[in-house]
Amino acid sequence: MANTESSGNRLPRRRVRLTVRVLLLGIVLIAIWLSWVTNAWRSQRYAVETIKRLGGTVGYDFQYVGGDPDGTPIPNPQPPAPVWLRRNVGDEPFQAVVQVALIGDRFRDADLVILKNLPRLRTIVLFNCSKITNDGLEHLESIRGNVT
Repeated sequence: MANTESSGNRLPRRRVRLTVRVLLLGIVLIAIWLSWVTNAWRSQRYAVETIKRLGGTVGYDFQYVGGDPDGTPIPNPQPPAPVWLRRNVGDEPFQAVVQVALIGDRFRDADLVILKNLPRLRTIVLFNCSKITNDGLEHLESIRGNVT
């Protein structure tokens, strides 16, 4: 009789019910977020490839103490992720461009538009870029953050 009394005093257990509609909505939201993030990674990769193809250089956040290009460079830096993960996913999720050096007369005004794809860019160095005019420098005004 003690068993029936103790079991009768229990509160009914609530079960979490997930409908198919809620699960599908969650999957759609995750897919939208992933597409937005991977598009940002792809845009950064395109910008870096273009800058390097034209003879420029880029600096990543993991290459400097505190991620600030004004800080001390780290000798032999590696992106902060395991090699197997970087090999399968790519380096873009684990690095952000913080410094760009455009060197030489291969850069034109239109090439500065790709810098918009680098949201964490802090430093831009223009050296001997005779084909960049004031019109091209207007593209730099739209870059967010503290760019020096």
